[in-house]
Amino acid sequence: MILSHRMGTAQMERPNNGRQSLRSRPSAQNTRSFIRFCNKTNRQVDIVWLNYQGENVRYSTLGPLQFVNVNTFAGHPWISCDSQTGERLVVELKDIYEPVAYDPQEGWPPQRRVVNITIPVFSLQSCCLQLVRRLIQKNQVQHLEITDIMKEELYKMYGSVASSQRNKDENT
Repeated sequence: MILSHRMGTAQMERPNNGRQSLRSRPSAQNTRSFIRFCNKTNRQVDIVWLNYQGENVRYSTLGPLQFVNVNTFAGHPWISCDSQTGERLVVELKDIYEPVAYDPQEGWPPQRRVVNITIPVFSLQSCCLQLVRRLIQKNQVQHLEITDIMKEELYKMYGSVASSQRNKDENT
């Protein structure tokens, strides 16, 4: 499957709350980039473009070991996450992937840059929380004999799953 979309370059901005947010900006000519996202995991993976408002836009969903060709622009931000849990994955070992420009001296048609999506190295604590989240319902968290901080982390994880599912439902 080949997908194509006109996009721009990424820029950091400071919104009103002072935090940095990543978003796309219109780019100059000749900054195209031709990439192939390859899902190297055993999970369903969402390929997400950060749009001009800094919002996540699900571009494609890949099954295990599938790939998608994307025509984009240099510096344009992309992320990936597990479709079912919302857990962030890494693209070329980075949280946020920004493609580099195609060099016309490489010839035509361009060679696509292969960009691998993999599972990050999670901390032991994070792995344990992910397992607990899979094994128990949200309403059972309060009864666990763990610290309040760990309970808060679990509630956040349940929230990210709900948010991921909500975004998926809105885009279908």
